[in-house]
Amino acid sequence: MVSKKQVGRKNGKIEFLRFFFCIAVLLFHAQKYIVGSVSFKDGIHLSMFPHGAMGVEFFFLLSGFLMAKSVYKIKSATALNGYEYNEKTLSQNSLTFLKRKYLSVFPQHCVAFVFAFIALALKDNFTLKQGILKLVDSIPNFFLVQMTGVNFSNPNHLEWYISCMLIAMAIIYPLCSKFYYSFTRYVAPLLAMMTLGYMIYTTKSLTGVSVWMGLSYKSMLRAIAEVALGTTAFEFSRYLSSKQYNSSRRLLFTAFEIFCFVATAVYLVTTMPLKYEIYMIVLLFMLVSIAFSGVSYGNGIFDNKFVYFLGSLSLPIYLGQLTAIYTIQAYMTKYSIKIQLVSVVAMTFLVAFIIMFVGNKLSNLLVKKHSVSL
Repeated sequence: MVSKKQVGRKNGKIEFLRFFFCIAVLLFHAQKYIVGSVSFKDGIHLSMFPHGAMGVEFFFLLSGFLMAKSVYKIKSATALNGYEYNEKTLSQNSLTFLKRKYLSVFPQHCVAFVFAFIALALKDNFTLKQGILKLVDSIPNFFLVQMTGVNFSNPNHLEWYISCMLIAMAIIYPLCSKFYYSFTRYVAPLLAMMTLGYMIYTTKSLTGVSVWMGLSYKSMLRAIAEVALGTTAFEFSRYLSSKQYNSSRRLLFTAFEIFCFVATAVYLVTTMPLKYEIYMIVLLFMLVSIAFSGVSYGNGIFDNKFVYFLGSLSLPIYLGQLTAIYTIQAYMTKYSIKIQLVSVVAMTFLVAFIIMFVGNKLSNLLVKKHSVSL
């Protein structure tokens, strides 16, 4: 059972997983843009994170989990004080939540956007006119609304994930708030199963960003399904943590948690068929649920400042990798592939530290300005 001491603090296992899956995405893109995309037609063999894009699925699940946690906390406090949700309260809470999420990523996004735009301009040798047109076309990307379909140009096109996440939460948050138990226990898993099944049937995989599926991008459907499934993961984790377990059952949970991680990691670094991405969603769902529930052993190993710091690096690393890739493509193509790959990783970390530092300064200014205006 989760102790009161654990409530409200960071979860070391989750912070480690955030860093791990972010690195998986980084190495996937390094492989894709420096070496070339991996073929899945030559049998199953080891490679450099050919399925690393699945790291985004972890972050969608995590976003849904934390969103449901926020909803549950508000609903519990509201019920405790004898209040009931009404339409006005629901809209206010939804807007407040979205504002908080938007402002939590926007400062670092702004820094990364500027870096990526400059790196892309240097790589493609923009003229002044081309640069101005590119900047105008990038306005939807700057405001993180490009995945609505208003998608003209994306200097930092990996931010599709953030755009999809914000839009998905904007859709799901009021539903989860209004119908919490019905949504998390019934609607969300059904919605996820039908949506993910539809994508597997029609496109033979879950990953993919810019495929248009009629009303939205495939990546938008991924986000809605997996953020919704993340809310179910929270409810399942809450159920697990409400029970008492003896040491043998905790060992079983620990073994299964390790299995979920190892099986996922093996899939990420092999050329197993894309259709098995759906199995990875199930493993990630269980991994997130167990890691948050506290029913397995090993929490003390990960609950430390170093792991927390690695977790905090995940967003800047994600945002900064294209700047590094563009720079290497512009100036280091004469070097060996190995040197280019190492340079991409090293430069990504350097850019990530700058994004984190400058982004935090901007975030503090926004908070201070908001406090003064109040």
